[in-house]
Amino acid sequence: MSKINKDAPEKVTKEHLDRAITYYKEHKKDKTPVKAKDIIECASQVEGLDARSAFGKELLLMMEEFDIFLPKAHQYIPKNTVKLTENQEDFIRNNASKMKWFDCARTLFDDVENLTQSSNEAKAVKAFYNTLPESLKLSQTHQDSDTRYHPPKTLDRVISRVNQYILHGINKEKITNAQKNDCNALIGYLNNHRFTKQINQYDKIDERESFEDAFIRYTYDKSDLSQEEIDQYILLASEVVSGFKNQRVINLLQMSLEEEATRHADGDDDRGTLSIKLAEQIKAAQEEHNKCVARQGKLISDLQGKRSDRIKNRLNTSGSFLNVIDAWKQEETRKKMLKFAERRREALAQQIDEFETMDEMKAEFFGITREELLEE
Repeated sequence: MSKINKDAPEKVTKEHLDRAITYYKEHKKDKTPVKAKDIIECASQVEGLDARSAFGKELLLMMEEFDIFLPKAHQYIPKNTVKLTENQEDFIRNNASKMKWFDCARTLFDDVENLTQSSNEAKAVKAFYNTLPESLKLSQTHQDSDTRYHPPKTLDRVISRVNQYILHGINKEKITNAQKNDCNALIGYLNNHRFTKQINQYDKIDERESFEDAFIRYTYDKSDLSQEEIDQYILLASEVVSGFKNQRVINLLQMSLEEEATRHADGDDDRGTLSIKLAEQIKAAQEEHNKCVARQGKLISDLQGKRSDRIKNRLNTSGSFLNVIDAWKQEETRKKMLKFAERRREALAQQIDEFETMDEMKAEFFGITREELLEE
C-alpha cells in the first residue's frame, strides 16, 4: 500500500480529470456499475490506487462538481436491483431536501405491497439518495423536527424546489445570471419571517405544499419585489389554499347529499329536512369559494398592475435619460458645425485680404467687393 501511495500523483490535474470523466462516460451504461477504483486507476495510471488515497479522494470530490457521484469501495451494491427511471431520479432529487429516502420510496412505489427498507425498490431509492450531495438532502436536525417548514438557503436547494413545481423551470447546467438573481431573491422570500410563520400554520402536508407551490410559481422569476408585494403574494398563496379547502368541503357535502338521497330513497320524512340543510351548507360553501376566487383575481390584477407600472416607469426614466444624451449630442454637433463655419469664414477673410493687395485691375476683374465675398 505504501508503494502504491508513493507512486500516486501528488495532485489531480486537468489531464487526470479528463481521463476520469471520459472513462466514466464510456462505461456508465455497462451492466456492472462503474467502480471508483477503476476510474482512479485509469486517471492516475497507477494500479491498485483506490478512493482511500489522497489522490482518489480529491479526484472523486472534483468529479462531484460535474454531478458524477461514484460509490466508494465500502459501499455495498446489491445485484439485480431495480433500475430507477429518469423521472423517478428527478423526483428524489427535487424532494430530497424535505423527505427521507424511504418516504420517497413509498411515494414512488405506492403500488408495491408490503414495501420495506429491504425491498429492492427501496434499496434502489436509497442508493440513488446516497449519491446526492449533502446540501440537497434533508439534514438530521430537520428529520428530528419535520413538523416545521425549513426553507432552502442554498442555490442548489432553491433550484430543486423550483423544479419541483415548475415544469422545465431552471436548468442548473445552463443557468443565466438573471436566473441566479431570481433564485437568490427567492431564497430571501422563502426565508421571510411572515412566510415561514404562515406556512407553519398548515398541519397537512398537501396544504403546506399547495401554499409553497402557489408562492413559488408566482415569484420565482421576480427578483424586484418590494416587501409590500411579498406580503400580498403570501396572502395570495393563502387564498389558494383556502380555495382548495373550500372545494374539499363542497365535495364532501355533495357526497353526503348523494348518500343521504340514496339512503332515504324509500321516502322517509327526515330525508327532506336533512337534504335541505346539506343543500344550504353546499350553497354557503360555494359562495365562500366564489369569494375566495374573486379575491385571488383581485390580488393577481393588483400585483400585475403595480409591477407593470414600476417597469413602465423604469423604462420611461431610462428613455428620458437617453433623450437627454441625444439632446446633448445634438447640441455638441451644432457647436462643432458653428465652430467649423467660423473657421471657414476666417479663412475666407484671410484670402480676401490677400486679394485687396492686388492692383485696381485685378479687383475690377473679380467684380466683387469684400462684403459681398464674406456674404457668400
